[in-house]
Amino acid sequence: MGGTLAAELGQRNGIGLGMQTVVEGMLTSVVGLRGTGFASIPFDSSPQILAARLGPSLHFLPYRRLDVGIFSDAGLATLDLFRANRTLYPVLGAGMTMDYALSSFFALHLEFSGQAGIADQGAARVIVLGSGLVGLGVMF
Repeated sequence: MGGTLAAELGQRNGIGLGMQTVVEGMLTSVVGLRGTGFASIPFDSSPQILAARLGPSLHFLPYRRLDVGIFSDAGLATLDLFRANRTLYPVLGAGMTMDYALSSFFALHLEFSGQAGIADQGAARVIVLGSGLVGLGVMF
């Protein structure tokens, strides 16, 4: 969980709470494939976004106590699903991660990421979302 800053370029923007689930499988010692589920809960009238993305990741210090990585992904998102003007649109995302191993099974996960997409609701709306998240990772 963490904080988000959502903006529709030239329109609504605001802060909210971001919740994310990531499942990542390592294909080699440094390259992984990750699936991301993301939900923003706005505190005001900013866009409410639910997204599912898939893409590669690159780890610079794999299998060490401290690992740093980058990722990029793409997928679909819904904008304002629980409001009258809801729509489905494509998104692209990218970011960096840092994992600190607390034990052989648990890690503290920090992530800074952004996603952007163009939603069509009668007019093209560019939606940009930045987030900083912290959570507990389980490794097996």
